[in-house]
Amino acid sequence: MPFRSTPADPQSLGRRLVSAALTPRAIARVEDRTWEVTERFAARLRGRAGVIDLLAEFATPVSATALGQILGVPPKDADERRFRELAARATRAVRPILSDKQRRRMEQASVEIAEYVRHLTEERRSSPKQDLISDLLGAARREDPGHLDDVVRVVAGLVSAGTGTTAVAFARGLRALLQHPDQLALLRRERELLPNAVNELLRYDSGLLVMPRYAVERFEFRDRTIEAGQLVALSIMGANRDPRVFPDPDRLDLRRDTRESLSFGYGPHYCIGANIARLELRCMIAAALDFLPLQARLLEHEIRWSSRGMMSQLKSLPIDFGGAIARDRPALTRDLGTRRDGAPKTDRCSRPSTKERIARRQDRGG
Repeated sequence: MPFRSTPADPQSLGRRLVSAALTPRAIARVEDRTWEVTERFAARLRGRAGVIDLLAEFATPVSATALGQILGVPPKDADERRFRELAARATRAVRPILSDKQRRRMEQASVEIAEYVRHLTEERRSSPKQDLISDLLGAARREDPGHLDDVVRVVAGLVSAGTGTTAVAFARGLRALLQHPDQLALLRRERELLPNAVNELLRYDSGLLVMPRYAVERFEFRDRTIEAGQLVALSIMGANRDPRVFPDPDRLDLRRDTRESLSFGYGPHYCIGANIARLELRCMIAAALDFLPLQARLLEHEIRWSSRGMMSQLKSLPIDFGGAIARDRPALTRDLGTRRDGAPKTDRCSRPSTKERIARRQDRGG
């Protein structure tokens, strides 16, 4: 679980399982399902008018549903709604500072998501499918005969840490783009910047103020004594605004070199689901670039905030879409023109056509 201060092992069983499960074929499947879920919710926003809360109507359901589809939650309304509800409750359990009442409620949520995941895992053990839980079980079977509990822990951890955080990261990223119209216009013109844009938006404002850790031994740091067991808050946002690493750090620059960003941690504590989170964010931002009217306005003064926990959390993202727009805009695609060398620009985040997806699956044997 997040915030545990046990020594991290880059070759831990959980990391080995995820690395072994995310084969090229599995990654392609993850991309397909993420795009399909994103398009399902984006389609409802094309042609809409008036004020829309994109956190409630887009980011939150996309984040939870996409993760559920990747894991193997049955694509039925009741199952998806149940998973989204449990995922939202489990996400709150990662907060390290809670009242006793909140702690009991969050612990109950963690138990419920673990039971839900265990049920899915037991089903996949007897009847494997094309999903991440089945892939993890296959990888675990080769590692450890008593693998079921390990898979449940890995999946529950991905759900707890990866649902609400991705939705909030999208909301804060889109907010930053709308506050910087020059960068939004740049990204509309040059979609090939999307992968780096995700990293820069996370560096600029991920909402993760600090990362709590507990000292495992007594030590001195800058003339201060840190006692064993003491809670220490590491400033991720401060590190990502360090002028020694990022020149002019308070400026949003989608072309910036973001290789030193610490948004997903570092070393053995590096986020195990970073690539899935980046993929979801690319998909959601690409979709937003298509369904957002050019005249869309952020209603900053109407945003609801919550400062509980370690994140300064957006509770809403109200955007005025203005008047109705045409409904026949292409789904997650755009003519990108040509590069300076004359070659056509490519958009990694364009959703393939139905025909292309079917052909891809046939080539993979799925």
